[in-house]
Amino acid sequence: MTEKTAFATLISNVTTPALTIFACCVISVSTLFSPVTVLSEPPLNTGHLNTQRHRHIEVSGQCLTKVEPDRGSIQVSSASTANEPSKASERTVQDHRRLKEQIKALRLKDFFSETENFHIGEQCTYHNGKKECQGFKATMTTRFESAEIDRLGEVIGVASKENVYAVSGLRLSVSPERMQKEREKCLVTAARNAQEKAKKIAYGAGVSLGEMISMSEHDVPQEYAPMYDSFSQSKRVLALESQAAPEIESRPVDVRVEVRALYDIE
Repeated sequence: MTEKTAFATLISNVTTPALTIFACCVISVSTLFSPVTVLSEPPLNTGHLNTQRHRHIEVSGQCLTKVEPDRGSIQVSSASTANEPSKASERTVQDHRRLKEQIKALRLKDFFSETENFHIGEQCTYHNGKKECQGFKATMTTRFESAEIDRLGEVIGVASKENVYAVSGLRLSVSPERMQKEREKCLVTAARNAQEKAKKIAYGAGVSLGEMISMSEHDVPQEYAPMYDSFSQSKRVLALESQAAPEIESRPVDVRVEVRALYDIE
């Protein structure tokens, strides 16, 4: 008997709740009583199907705390005028050196000084369109910084005695070391706040709160940058004031921390 081969394509529908899969099979028949071999092709690529349901609660936790500034600084300027720039510079440097020695003698806590500016320029005015020059003016400015904010007034007092050119740029700030410590403490409060929020949401929704999946710190705008208080005294005003040191006051700085957390629902 001559061998005959027949091909038949069997298409069957396999149905799931979310997807219908078409499977194709090729049947090869050799003889009437010969064994049948079924070659199954892989199912068509119909994409990823995830039938598992994920339910989460996502919350944010906040912390707001107030931190008192622990550092303060102020600028003090000395100035001299002379017919020659070298003489103006020499007088200014001498006057400023004497001023710095007097301020260092106060022995302020965590004290340091930094030269901010040194300038020499010709002093000229115009009268009826005519330029008139009175000589050269040299100005030197130093910023004095200390952890004793309440004693910055003593620096101003010394400056008034030395008859300096100007006192300005009062700056109050929180040191980086203290800021880091306060933020780390605030992170604990923010994490607890996020957990309490998640519990309340789960309770309100009538579900059970599961384990925390993830938590991360979220950047928020901060207001703890150094504060610049408006303070400026000219040479004339300093000369007229009493020798009493002015009182320096500060206000607390707001520090904000926020975290975001993801909790599972049981």
